[in-house]
Amino acid sequence: MWGPNIYEWILVQFATAKAGILLVSVNPAYQLQELEFALRKVQCKAIVCPTKFKTQNYCDMLRQLCPEVETATPGGLKSARLPDLRMVIVTDSRQTGMFHMDDVMQAADSHHRQELDSLQKKLSFDDPINILFTS
Repeated sequence: MWGPNIYEWILVQFATAKAGILLVSVNPAYQLQELEFALRKVQCKAIVCPTKFKTQNYCDMLRQLCPEVETATPGGLKSARLPDLRMVIVTDSRQTGMFHMDDVMQAADSHHRQELDSLQKKLSFDDPINILFTS
């Protein structure tokens, strides 16, 4: 998750914990080099962010790191600089090659619910849920 304190942050935090996914909290003031370091370090597969916040244009910065997003289908990103990153989820606008948060919220079906129920039986209250990249 990369961005300011927004509703989607809380939603993603609880959803990832419930699904056994580590949420990586990326400092909203990070510049390109810092963002690239964090995403590579933890091998992020997805990033959730607003289009922009204050002077930070997150989507433009991601396009600089991953120009492949312009021709990718949402969820099918293959980036040379960030080889583990597969998807960008934008909370507040529709962007080429990126999912919108509404798309993700509507995507689940009964099969996904069954997977989640099965997975939750393997999770423990003391499993890690968050990695923090701060200033």
